[in-house]
Amino acid sequence: MVSETTKIYLIAFHTSLAGMLWGLDTGTYSFSDMDQFTSSIGHLSSSVLGIYVACILLSASLSSLCSGYVADLLSRKYGILTGGVVVLLGTIISASATTLPALVCARLITGIGQGQSISVVTIYLCEISPHEIRGTVATMLQLLIVIGIAMGYFISYGPSQIDSSLAWRIPFIFQASMAVILISGMAFMPYSPRWLVQRGRIDEARAVLQRLRGNSGLVEEELRLIQGSLEEQSREHASYREIFQK
Repeated sequence: MVSETTKIYLIAFHTSLAGMLWGLDTGTYSFSDMDQFTSSIGHLSSSVLGIYVACILLSASLSSLCSGYVADLLSRKYGILTGGVVVLLGTIISASATTLPALVCARLITGIGQGQSISVVTIYLCEISPHEIRGTVATMLQLLIVIGIAMGYFISYGPSQIDSSLAWRIPFIFQASMAVILISGMAFMPYSPRWLVQRGRIDEARAVLQRLRGNSGLVEEELRLIQGSLEEQSREHASYREIFQK
């Protein structure tokens, strides 16, 4: 029988695969130095390579600005899942690209998905975890990002001896497979109890907390805390303008 704490860590690990996808992308762009890539796409000057590497940050920044709205509208778990679907689309296009413009467009698409999913992961993890381990659980995302970067370097080096364009396409194929794993698992992840309460789905929130906590007394107490927090939040009105006011 899996304990409630172990269950939270397993959920956190799977959800944080969104961070691993980011790390894999960061660790694999060195494929542009491969002769197999040059013969397929052409040589990239330092300026073009810089644009190619940076464009994912541009699209990720833009999508992250909308991620909160998507997470509130669709739920935290589907905010992550939809981001994973977009990443999957981008990596498939990258793996099958035959021109530089196609690679750039694919990278922009991938960035949209990564900005969306990564921005929601920490929110989701904090909202499903008990306060005793919340800090540890929230760091899972950063851990998987670093692991993804390390894996990316090895995944780029491994196929470099293949004498075809498959040498630089394999890293994208691996990223796509990880995106499929993320998407498949997120469909079975629990909703955020806080999001359910926010939507007025109290009974569903209670059921999720019972699944994650086990102790019915703690469930009712946490449910009251969530409701109280949301009521207090609804009474407070803030704007971006207030940030710049003394």
